[in-house]
Amino acid sequence: MLNKSNNIIETLLGIFVVLVAAYFAYFAYSSGQAGRSFKGYTISAKFMRIDGLHVGSDVKISGVKIGTIKSLEIDPKTYQANVVLYIDGKLKIPTDSSAAVVSEGLLGGKYIAIEPGADSEVLANKGIIMDTESSVNFETLLNKFLFSKSEEENVTKKNNHKESNAEEDVNKTKSATNESPNLEIMNDSQTQNKPDTDKSKKTKIELNRKPNTTKNETNSISDD
Repeated sequence: MLNKSNNIIETLLGIFVVLVAAYFAYFAYSSGQAGRSFKGYTISAKFMRIDGLHVGSDVKISGVKIGTIKSLEIDPKTYQANVVLYIDGKLKIPTDSSAAVVSEGLLGGKYIAIEPGADSEVLANKGIIMDTESSVNFETLLNKFLFSKSEEENVTKKNNHKESNAEEDVNKTKSATNESPNLEIMNDSQTQNKPDTDKSKKTKIELNRKPNTTKNETNSISDD
């Protein structure tokens, strides 16, 4: 029984692998035949980044396919990506049109979207679209977002630390101001108590002197 179940699983896995390989083979064939299903002309556009584009990707106007990407090259002078587009011959592209690398969705593929201009002149064969917008790298955007988030957290931590230090300084000054009146009261009480101690010292000295005077009086009487 176990051998039969294992054989069934292996068979299903083999069929799945064959289907995936057939899909990729069809995709490669369709990409290689791109641009040959209709008669047209070629135009080009230069981009700083073309992440996600490949030969055979769609070229669209208002969401409708009008051509495909024929080739991808690097300009050795500017190091920009030179994208050659194969456009349906029935459509004429104005010279002031723009091209952008856009995504079909969050997880979808990329394609070239052309925004037609208003110029009466049109691009001829091997014409160039000057106004372009490069592909957006979601990883770069995510890294920038995370970096800015961490920077904000660090700034808030620094501000909180500064506020806590300021509160501690205020509390210290308050405690110092509260202690200074007590010190003044203690000094006043000490100054008030000093005369009493001086009086007590004087009385002690007078008391010590009195017996001597009495002794002198007795001695004078005895002499007489």
